[in-house]
Amino acid sequence: MTAPKFRAPNQIVEVTRRTSHRQMLLRPGEDTRELIGYMFGKALLDTGQEPIVFCAMSNHHHSIQLDPAGRRSAFMQLFNSNLARKRNLQLGRRENLWSSSQPGDMVLLDVESVVRKIVYVAVQAVKANCVEHAGEWTGFQILPRDWGKPMRFKRPEFCGPEMPEFVEFTPMPPPSFRHLPLPDVIAFFEDLIAKEEKRIASKRTSPVLGIEYCEAISPFSFPATDSEMRVLNPKFSCSDKVRLFRALNRQRRFTQRHRFARTRFRDGEKDVVFPAGTLQMRCQSGARCAPYCEDDPRHSSNEWSPNLHELWDAWQQNQRSVA
Repeated sequence: MTAPKFRAPNQIVEVTRRTSHRQMLLRPGEDTRELIGYMFGKALLDTGQEPIVFCAMSNHHHSIQLDPAGRRSAFMQLFNSNLARKRNLQLGRRENLWSSSQPGDMVLLDVESVVRKIVYVAVQAVKANCVEHAGEWTGFQILPRDWGKPMRFKRPEFCGPEMPEFVEFTPMPPPSFRHLPLPDVIAFFEDLIAKEEKRIASKRTSPVLGIEYCEAISPFSFPATDSEMRVLNPKFSCSDKVRLFRALNRQRRFTQRHRFARTRFRDGEKDVVFPAGTLQMRCQSGARCAPYCEDDPRHSSNEWSPNLHELWDAWQQNQRSVA
């Protein structure tokens, strides 16, 4: 039995999923870009998620998004299942599209982790030695330069009429940056991405594959690199190690209390109160849950750290000197 899931409003999360046997089933191109964009947008609208950045690589995808109502499990189920069915139709295959390993579902607890992960997702294709710059990747992606711009996708031909003809959504920066001028925020993140691209290039030991090569490979091919047999699937990311420890400790207590409450519930005590953030028992069985605690360390914070203030101030000063 899988561990119980904790869901709180307004968590910023990174969700990921990998294809079966790491096959290149999502390799870049017009067909995959439009299909992934449509299914991603439909799942967003159906579950109320707010996109921040996204990158679909050839054999996995990353999404950083705001989860206003704790419904990302429904989002992941809708997006991954719809995409798997329609992509299999495109490829004429029937086997599982996704790996049997658990999807990634990590809460970003502080703003520094959000900034770091945005850059990490944006340079996925650069890090994989596919392209020199993130913007050259032709797979479906959302970059900081797309913030504030509506993205619209038409329903693929093989999708039924029960699906909307178009889906449209507008990615935005994380909430901790929305009080600032949008052009400045975009420029700030684009500079961070450019610096990371240069760092990756300085350590590159082989030629860049190029987007033409990545688009031409067979979707049934396998990567040349080996995969680690044991892959960690962390629940939280935080630059503050003390807070990270508190979050992990609170999660362990949540699991223990949930297990105890579930045992009592199944024994007939229907008035038992599950810990705050309980998902499955609340949705499927209508179980009662305790109220959320505002100081729970598992909530995403929008407060800037001194280090982030210094980084932003230094960037602004550099912008003024260049101007």
